[in-house]
Amino acid sequence: MQRDYEHVEVLEVVAAHTLNITNMLQDGLHGTPREHPIPAAVRPPLQRAFTAVGDVLDLWTVEEDDAATLRTAQDSLRVLAAAAYESSSRDMPFGAAAAIAMSLHRIVQAVTPGLHIEGAE
Repeated sequence: MQRDYEHVEVLEVVAAHTLNITNMLQDGLHGTPREHPIPAAVRPPLQRAFTAVGDVLDLWTVEEDDAATLRTAQDSLRVLAAAAYESSSRDMPFGAAAAIAMSLHRIVQAVTPGLHIEGAE
């Protein structure tokens, strides 16, 4: 029963950050006051990060070694964070890309304790 509650807690974190990401992307699609919230240079790293984090989520409840998938996600998030930082400016030091990167990072942090990593305790 405790494991079920832990999964619910993780799902709540994932859902909250997914909503944040959805809102950021919606701002970009529907022309809210932010103009070009996701710079073109950030889009490829963002796409790779979405895919890598999705792969981690796919493996979250599977009993197989997730170490390589987790490393790929962590690496893609580092690349995305660097791209978001490079695209920042004095006018927008923390834009949509950085907020999305942070939410993806928190999703990975939330599910990591539930992953099966060979050699980890």
